[in-house]
Amino acid sequence: MKALIEILAAGGGTLFFAIFYNMRGKKLVTAGLGGMLTWSVCLLATDLTGSQYIAYLVSAMVASITAEILARFFKTPTTTFVVPILIPLIPGGGLFYTMSAVVQRDWITFASKGQSTIFLFCMLAAGIMAASSVKKMIEGIIRLQRQTGLERRSHD
Repeated sequence: MKALIEILAAGGGTLFFAIFYNMRGKKLVTAGLGGMLTWSVCLLATDLTGSQYIAYLVSAMVASITAEILARFFKTPTTTFVVPILIPLIPGGGLFYTMSAVVQRDWITFASKGQSTIFLFCMLAAGIMAASSVKKMIEGIIRLQRQTGLERRSHD
């Protein structure tokens, strides 16, 4: 039940951020569903691996790939979807507790929470970069196949 509430909250948060991001209609609903997917993958990956860092890496990759697919389908830039869909992965709690520790001058907690939050952001960035790199490799392979196919036809 807790996971379902979290997934619905992630969808709602994504939906409201997408409204703020000026999305409308089908794109808005799709972004909300994308946020739900992202958080669902994060929860599943956390359960399977026991590591929040690996879960963030995998979730960011899934979110980026989903955004690429949706961008092609809706014929819009990828950032239109990738920004809202990644919203559930922003470690807001970690940021809050890090800053709270600074205000309270609790340097041990600050270092601990700050390090954890930075690592989560790094996993988020690494997941986005990995998905982007895979996309570029696939596009290169497709381009190469088209070129070699055209060359073969011209030689025949």
